Amino acid sequence: MEPVVVKEFKNRWYVIARDTTDNFIKHFGFDRISQLEITKTRLPGPIEFNADDFFQYSFGITTLSGKEPERIELSFNKLQGAYIKAVPLHQYTRSISRQ
Repeated sequence: MEPVVVKEFKNRWYVIARDTTDNFIKHFGFDRISQLEITKTRLPGPIEFNADDFFQYSFGITTLSGKEPERIELSFNKLQGAYIKAVPLHQYTRSISRQ
């Protein structure tokens, strides 16, 4: 793999890397890497990768893999709604008030 960025989510650390077997960007949890071999092989150069764009619509490290995001409507009672407004589930959460 060719590492491109390190990301943390909920106190877990991940290396985001290009898998050299299929050239896809994937994430690997540091706590689940069991056989690591550091080589002296030089990588061909910087990988063009923008972490902000890659994780734009993600929750944690889960990405859409080229799919468009979908609109999802959730319904809450008044107390739950106040909590969700104060602590949004995602940066793209939009509040729609209904009576």
